Amino acid sequence: MKSFSYALAVLVLFVVGCRKDRSCVCSITSTGSTTTRTQTPGIPPLLAESDTSIVSPLNSLTTSNTKYNKVSKHDMRSNCRESSSETFNESSVNQVPGIFTITTSQSGIKSYSCKID
Repeated sequence: MKSFSYALAVLVLFVVGCRKDRSCVCSITSTGSTTTRTQTPGIPPLLAESDTSIVSPLNSLTTSNTKYNKVSKHDMRSNCRESSSETFNESSVNQVPGIFTITTSQSGIKSYSCKID
């Protein structure tokens, strides 16, 4: 009977020991280009309209830290992938109606490199 209670205690400690607080630390690297386009309609006899585009390289490094409570190592591996990459294409428009419009577009590849702490 004692060996059964010892085995049960070891099993309980094993199950409790597997589920603990863990965190996923990721480095996100974005590479690509940023295109900024400015348009002004102008005032016909006084000012001519203008349309300007500027292309510049995009290199960005971001770090994220996500904390998980009471998760097993197996579940953590599915939540925190080691590495992956994806393409992105994001745009934003800022304008003052009738005066100017600025459109900023970013495109490239985001690479994720993560580890479990």
